Amino acid sequence: MTKYQEYFDTKFEELKKTMATKDCIKTLHETIKHQSERIEVLESKMAIMEKYIKHLEKGVDDQEQYTRRLCLRIDGIAPDEKESSEECLEKVKAVFANLKVNVPDDVIDRAHRIGRPKIIKGKKIIRFTTWRHRTSVYRARKNSPSYRVRLDLTKKRLETVKRLSRLLESRKLGFVFADINCRLCARINGKFHYFGHEDQLMEIIDEAVLNEVDAANEDS
Repeated sequence: MTKYQEYFDTKFEELKKTMATKDCIKTLHETIKHQSERIEVLESKMAIMEKYIKHLEKGVDDQEQYTRRLCLRIDGIAPDEKESSEECLEKVKAVFANLKVNVPDDVIDRAHRIGRPKIIKGKKIIRFTTWRHRTSVYRARKNSPSYRVRLDLTKKRLETVKRLSRLLESRKLGFVFADINCRLCARINGKFHYFGHEDQLMEIIDEAVLNEVDAANEDS
């Protein structure tokens, strides 16, 4: 074998290795592309599933909140561990008198303390039989500084109000609250916006910020 033949054989082997490497790279590229497409499909399905779960959670929370539509919470009533149901009712009626609102006994469906029996708290929950009387008590809540009358919000809804209020206040945009019908509402730059879940509020906030920027640009 001449030195030229050895040279050509060496180059040929190198070429085969190079071609094999290119084939491997091509196969790997096609595999990665295929896996990326599968990941995109899975991510799309996950996004749809997350929206569906949020929709279900909202539906469950709305249903639970609806069962509380005739209830109010009252803070500030003197605690009493051995309080009877009759005594509880009398204390609630005293609160109504203090608030200067007339509530007949027959529209009070139930009144009891909130929390575990072994923990004494100055909090009560009252369930009315009519929306009108429940609303009249809630609207009279500012008539007395001694008691705090609150809506009976679900745990999830109350946490949402607190968390999103802190968010808006930190950005100096406004605050979040639940209206008399327990619907979530945000006051942003003097305007009221109702929303069903946090994502909707984020969209409202983004739009409000953009409007502020546009207004600032126009003024300048």
